[in-house]
Amino acid sequence: MEGIKILEKSKTLKSVLFKIDDNTGRRSLSHALNKLKSSVSVPGFRKGKVPDTFLTKEYSGELKDEREKFIISEKLRQLADDNSLRAVSPARLMEFKWSGDVPESFSVELEVIPEFDVSGYKKIPIKKNSKEVTEEDIKKAVLNLRETAARLKSVEKEKPEENLFIKYDMEILEAGGSVKGISRKNLLAEISKEKLMQGLWPDILNLVKNTPGDITFEAPADFEIRSLAGKKMTFRIKITDILEKILPEADDKFAQLFGAKNLNELEEVLKNRLIAEFEIENTRYIREQITDYILKKNPLEIPRSMLDEEKHSMTDTLKKEYPDRKIESMEKEIETLSRKNISLALLLGKIAEKENITLTEDDFKNKLGEKYGKENANRLKNTLLTDKIFDFIIKEGKIK
Repeated sequence: MEGIKILEKSKTLKSVLFKIDDNTGRRSLSHALNKLKSSVSVPGFRKGKVPDTFLTKEYSGELKDEREKFIISEKLRQLADDNSLRAVSPARLMEFKWSGDVPESFSVELEVIPEFDVSGYKKIPIKKNSKEVTEEDIKKAVLNLRETAARLKSVEKEKPEENLFIKYDMEILEAGGSVKGISRKNLLAEISKEKLMQGLWPDILNLVKNTPGDITFEAPADFEIRSLAGKKMTFRIKITDILEKILPEADDKFAQLFGAKNLNELEEVLKNRLIAEFEIENTRYIREQITDYILKKNPLEIPRSMLDEEKHSMTDTLKKEYPDRKIESMEKEIETLSRKNISLALLLGKIAEKENITLTEDDFKNKLGEKYGKENANRLKNTLLTDKIFDFIIKEGKIK
């Protein structure tokens, strides 16, 4: 390209040298003078009427800055229009050369999406998860509903037992004093290793109802209360009630609690729900196979800025979802997953380009119905296109 020389520093980093033609130089001067005239106020001159010679002499630094901005903007726009480089971050100015008052050249570094092709996405060996809904699955689903409708009843016991429930008051003591803000009343917990707060099992089985007791515990680095991680502390527990769970009978009356006419109808609803869940699991299982296969066949070098942006977004999301976890300890996992997400998005986009996979109005209507709105369509565009690309790959695959 005339006046532009592109050097490859890496697959994702380009150094671009621009030679500045006389026409661009003259236009930059005219632009800079007009901009300064409209912005500066000089005693003795009306705004916008300051002579060019005065501005050139008294505002030479500002004039040069404005000319550089104009030239860089013009040339980068030309580069974007005439070249296939796909920049992923703002250009970084490396050097701008002048010969007196004449701009000669400048160079920038550009981080770009690398040029790549994608292969191996047809005839991928795919295994289906052929899991079917069984009577046992339906029974478990009914049991889960019974659990949600269960009630707790007090029992005459002095000590807690596994699988019973307790109501209790708790205070956390550290180094002989109460930890400010960590004192709770009327808590409810199921007595099991999996359900209790870390540190309470199994010593809580030794406590007596209505009698305060202490349990000493050294919190691990991943303790759920981050401020106490790695510290030695004492839980002061007072059990105020011991309860057992009472499940409702699985009968027609129970089924009516969930909108069914009878138990048979409820079981049929649960069966259909399980079928849908198994289909979702199967889709996820198939897509994971496709993703792993394509990524292995098509390794990509990812621009650093894209990777950093994805990591930042993922870290923010995890911090909001798990405010008490040390997300910093997951840095390696976050980077690996970020690389995977970006690579997959780029490769799927290339497949769509090669196979001319696009979205139609019917795609939106089939997903959203006749009354879909453009705002919904825009929000779902990436999801629908991804679905369509995966459907194409599955259709072309070797399903076992």
